[in-house]
Amino acid sequence: MPLRKIARIVNAAYKDADQARKTSQSPEFRKAVTKDRRGALSEFRTVKHALADRERIAKKGSGKAKGGSRRSGGSNKKG
Repeated sequence: MPLRKIARIVNAAYKDADQARKTSQSPEFRKAVTKDRRGALSEFRTVKHALADRERIAKKGSGKAKGGSRRSGGSNKKG
């Protein structure tokens, strides 16, 4: 992963943490979170990045079957 990308991620995390500390005690923010959690939290840049990553992964993996195990069928029973 390029150093600039890591630096952007860390910078966004620091900014979001600062914003979260400022707004977490706000009654308006608490009401917004209670009413619409995703909408209220999506004002944070890192949450936007995480949601975009989820959508990208969902689109990429939509053709594949979900779930399953890597291990072959068998049991852990001894005896």
